[in-house]
Amino acid sequence: MAHERPPDFADRLPRVVPREEADISALPDEMADLLYPGTAKFQTDFKAKYSSDPQPFAAQGFDSAGICLKAIEAAAKAKNGEMPTRAEVAQAIRELKDYAGITGTITFNSIGDPLMAKYFVIQVGSPDPTKWSENPIVETLDIAPPAP
Repeated sequence: MAHERPPDFADRLPRVVPREEADISALPDEMADLLYPGTAKFQTDFKAKYSSDPQPFAAQGFDSAGICLKAIEAAAKAKNGEMPTRAEVAQAIRELKDYAGITGTITFNSIGDPLMAKYFVIQVGSPDPTKWSENPIVETLDIAPPAP
């Protein structure tokens, strides 16, 4: 469902921090509640139930599962309760509008890419997972996918 990142993304990095000092990475869950307010409760509930912090990308995985369930439900309703095909579920995902996830509102284009994706440029001072949340976010980018 994804395309390569827009070509201007890599070109934007050198003006933020020197390339040799930079790392492009997804959002660590320790900082998720700061940038995605809806994830704070998810993290608290997860830790209470499993006695550990959620793994990186858990909030995005939670939203992905919710999107899939909504699409399966929509596709099954369209077939009067019969089991939908994979293609029908994939189409239902593309038709899903304004899904209210814990990481924000999500809508997909005709080929399944999110209309807007959030990227975080993080300057990594320590690759140690226990210190990952100390790595500062240098810039947050909202980037649309290439045209379908």
